[in-house]
Amino acid sequence: MVKQAYWRNASLAFTAGALGAIANRIALWLLGLLAVIPPTRIAFPLPEPVKLWFYSAIVWGGLWGFLFLIPWRASWWLRGIVLGFGPSLGVWLVIYPYVAHVGFFGASRGVMALVIPFLVNNIVWGMFASWWYEFTGARAATARG
Repeated sequence: MVKQAYWRNASLAFTAGALGAIANRIALWLLGLLAVIPPTRIAFPLPEPVKLWFYSAIVWGGLWGFLFLIPWRASWWLRGIVLGFGPSLGVWLVIYPYVAHVGFFGASRGVMALVIPFLVNNIVWGMFASWWYEFTGARAATARG
């Protein structure tokens, strides 16, 4: 029975992360549409809602969702913001320097390169995924052990 509960929570954590990634991509697309993300200052062009852009985010968001299996009794919104630092650090320390070649934390692209990942990962992805995980009751089961 313990194994079944673990796999239930793991699948809900992945789903929460994947749904958070969809919210993340919609927010990123809207920020691009509203010209909050100028294409000359950030390492990627204005986001377009294309399949690959969503698919890769859903997979990575789901994998980052496994962070919700960590038993932690903080409120759902604080938990989301804190666990959202995982994907943000991934952008700042891996994507920016090694994929986009703009330095750690997007140093050569200005303050917005630091702020945008925080907004879409910590606030949008983290809070949405954490809310979903809380909504499904999985967090309560994880916290109990």
